[in-house]
Amino acid sequence: MLLLAGCSGDTDDPTDRPAPPSTTSTSVDPAATTTTVAAAPGSTIDTDFAEGADPAFCALAGRFVEQFTSSTPPGDVQGFGRSLQESRSLVEQMRARAPGELTDDVVVLAQVLGVVVDALEAAEFDLTQVDPEALEALQDPDFQAAAVRLQAYAETACPPPG
Repeated sequence: MLLLAGCSGDTDDPTDRPAPPSTTSTSVDPAATTTTVAAAPGSTIDTDFAEGADPAFCALAGRFVEQFTSSTPPGDVQGFGRSLQESRSLVEQMRARAPGELTDDVVVLAQVLGVVVDALEAAEFDLTQVDPEALEALQDPDFQAAAVRLQAYAETACPPPG
């Protein structure tokens, strides 16, 4: 399914962490469809967020990260599709509550997930019939950076669930 690869390790300046190498791949084989979201080599992603975020946004962001990073059993194309549909629904809900520092990221996530889910629905979740350009949208560096930032925000600015 889909995995988010976050930034790890300490850097001298936590607001300017080097991004991990991009390892994004998309396959039309439902058993092998895996997307790891990471930034392009040599780029940096600002992941320094202050604590004290809106709890309602945090709840949505946490559910999105959990949903987006969950795995689907190999060959479960319908489960894969439902997972992406739920991710799109959550990101659409986040648009109304996104803090200013994440507004652009949430818009990018919504646009890309909209393109991918629409293409999957049009192909009735038959990955062999999906427009490859739609799936390539998951490899867009802006999408990857937005996903990394949202995950970092959920992990650093939001209080732990519980």
